[in-house]
Amino acid sequence: ELLPLSVRMFAQQRRTNQSSESIETLTRRLSDQAIIDYELREGEIYQLVIDQIEHALIDRALARCGGVKTKAADFLGINRNTLNKKVKDLGIEAAE
Repeated sequence: ELLPLSVRMFAQQRRTNQSSESIETLTRRLSDQAIIDYELREGEIYQLVIDQIEHALIDRALARCGGVKTKAADFLGINRNTLNKKVKDLGIEAAE
């Protein structure tokens, strides 16, 4: 989809891997991979990675909450207006 192949593969590997890696370890590995993937886009790496993580996190929260933005915002601990703006800015398809 929107994520680079290496990030999608990383996520798939995580789903099939039954180890108990901490979120800190996973974040480090993802950061290392993103730096490799975006090496030629110096100065943009931070925003590219943050946008991808936000997109995935919001998408998952919406799915978990049945597409109900208010519930997803509460689940994520953010204001519903913030969620609505991020959904629009990141191009996430969500039920209205």
